[in-house]
Amino acid sequence: MTATTNLERGQQWLDQVLEKMSLPCRTTLDQERDWLVIDHQALTPVQLEALLGPQGAVLDALQFLANVTLNLGVDAEQQHPYTLELRGHRAQRLVELQTLAETAV
Repeated sequence: MTATTNLERGQQWLDQVLEKMSLPCRTTLDQERDWLVIDHQALTPVQLEALLGPQGAVLDALQFLANVTLNLGVDAEQQHPYTLELRGHRAQRLVELQTLAETAV
């Protein structure tokens, strides 16, 4: 499977999960970063907070679930790492970690 095919498969899975959670949002693919992006525009602040969770815990749990579910039974060489993004949370966290690493050196 190609990275695009894997991402599309991940997008279908995520769309189904969000629908079951009664969250009216769409997902898009960030081909450059190889991420699944949840469009937060249609979410209320309460829904957004519930989906993100404290310090991104709910988003982390969904990402873990995506990786376990979508890679289950797939040969190791064919497995794909899935990253979920919501309202810039992952991008912001990446910058924070890079800054932390730079100050530690």
